Amino acid sequence: MTSADGGYLFPDEFRGEIIRDISEGNYMRKEVRVVPMKRDVMKVPTLASKPLVTWTEENATKSTTTAHFGEQTLTVKKMAAVLYASDELIEDSTEVDVVKLIIGLFSEAIGEEEDRVICQGNGTTQPTGLTTARGAGTIDSIACSGNLDFDDILNLQYLLPNKYHKNAKFYVNRTNIKELRKLKDGDNRYLWAEPVSAGIPPTIFGYSVIEANDLPESEIY
Repeated sequence: MTSADGGYLFPDEFRGEIIRDISEGNYMRKEVRVVPMKRDVMKVPTLASKPLVTWTEENATKSTTTAHFGEQTLTVKKMAAVLYASDELIEDSTEVDVVKLIIGLFSEAIGEEEDRVICQGNGTTQPTGLTTARGAGTIDSIACSGNLDFDDILNLQYLLPNKYHKNAKFYVNRTNIKELRKLKDGDNRYLWAEPVSAGIPPTIFGYSVIEANDLPESEIY
């Protein structure tokens, strides 16, 4: 039907919502320690070495010791995005709250970018991500040949110093999660333990498994 023949009597129907991609959500921010900063640079004292204790005989001269301190520097990296919207667009969009939509889009974009840089930030113009720290040699790693197996995960677990085991977690790309769910021990029992309730992550060897899709498929942390 042409507009002149009656099409004007049937205007297009409009629904006051926008169809858009579902965000994967951001997970890694709650996995790291967030330090508020009032300036661009913050100095944090570190303990380089602890006092040493020694065994001694009765009435013997005791050895002296000391603790050595160092300093870690935290430097702010800036993330920004600018989106222009005219006053007319905001005023005329009666069916859709454009301001609320834009705020939501920015929030999602910031969360997704935070996830990415926590995993793979370059350490210069961005924070230092896990993959960059690993490349710099500050994170130990093991190499495995062929398909992932029980021994690889066991070796990875014990590569981590014992003092960190209590709060340790596995950080894994979704592709590798599929492989981890298939792993079995020598008695053919699955290592993967499904969550006991909603919001609780699955576990391997009792350690939580966190999905981090910005990590490479070739690595498990």
